[in-house]
Amino acid sequence: MLSGVVSTLTVNEDLMKERSGIFFTQASELADTLVREKGLSFRTAHKIIGNVVREALAQGKKPSEIDPKMINAASIEVTGKPVDLAPEILVRSLDPMEIVKANNGIGGVAPQAVKLSLQHRWAQLEQDRKSVAGKKERVSAARKELEEAVQTILR
Repeated sequence: MLSGVVSTLTVNEDLMKERSGIFFTQASELADTLVREKGLSFRTAHKIIGNVVREALAQGKKPSEIDPKMINAASIEVTGKPVDLAPEILVRSLDPMEIVKANNGIGGVAPQAVKLSLQHRWAQLEQDRKSVAGKKERVSAARKELEEAVQTILR
């Protein structure tokens, strides 16, 4: 079934790019950025960004329209002080393609990580094929040996 789906799949890259950044899916990355860049606890960072998302939604703003002022206002509300996240870091944290590229660890979704994972999978598949072929040969040899033993007994 999967090969039927994949063989008839049509990918609309422009639409994918457009939709990838409109539903606040990058909020977790933005919170993680506050943890990495500003040394905030995970819980505090997520509370700040939760407030930012809530305010953005109330104002009808898209994720790309979040600005440092919004983050500072939410930070002041949560911690009593601004975090002063650099605008270029904010922009990078909200860019879906940058988020993908940043996930370059084992099992990550960055192109290089996916390429490496595929290379490992193909190598494993080749090893599995060789292993199965070897087992088939041993089963075939054992079957032949069994047949010969049976014929010897029957004579």
